[in-house]
Amino acid sequence: MNSYILNLLQDDINSADSLQAITDILTSTKDISACLTNCSNNGVCALDADQNFYCSCFEFYSGKTCDNDLRQCSSGPCLWNGNCTNIINGSSYDFECKCPYPHYGRYCHLTIDLCENITCYQRQGFCKVDGSIAYCKCFTDFYGKNCELISQQLQTVKTVCNITASVSFIIIALFLGLVILNDFSRFVSFLLNRSKPIKKIIKKKKPIVKAKNKKSPKKPEVKIEENLE
Repeated sequence: MNSYILNLLQDDINSADSLQAITDILTSTKDISACLTNCSNNGVCALDADQNFYCSCFEFYSGKTCDNDLRQCSSGPCLWNGNCTNIINGSSYDFECKCPYPHYGRYCHLTIDLCENITCYQRQGFCKVDGSIAYCKCFTDFYGKNCELISQQLQTVKTVCNITASVSFIIIALFLGLVILNDFSRFVSFLLNRSKPIKKIIKKKKPIVKAKNKKSPKKPEVKIEENLE
């Protein structure tokens, strides 16, 4: 204990009162154990004018137990594994982050948009970032640097679909043409019939002749003579 206290007071060993200070510590009835264990290895236990023990912090540390590091890099402010550099100007403490690409900003919290200049052909893929490299991730059946190439299988399917669509369009167009032509012919026929003068045909009524009752001629009476034997 005595050697440890001497080490704690090594800054005062040449002063006139150093011996008296050591004597006061040795003869003190106050508990020093809490002070010795609570300085966080960032300070030493010391005795103030009122004979109370306290933590005397090393440079860059503060607080009752010397647990507060004044150097701002100690809190790890730089994101994305950025390198932090402490900037100390007297009692002023600051820091600077050296950010890995593509990150930037005071805390490396901003990121360059690597996909800004990446254009995947006709949206046949999407931009993907791998570390610091951006590239087009193509959908199925597409390939190439910008997904501009199509697989043979998909090309065949597209060709068949285009032909089918063209034939269907032609059939629909012909059907609509026939419908329109039929309606047009009916309309023309209606106009032609309407332009003819309307003749009223009046049928003469034939007189009704009543038949006279004719007397039927009398049949001559035939006398049948009986042969008398």
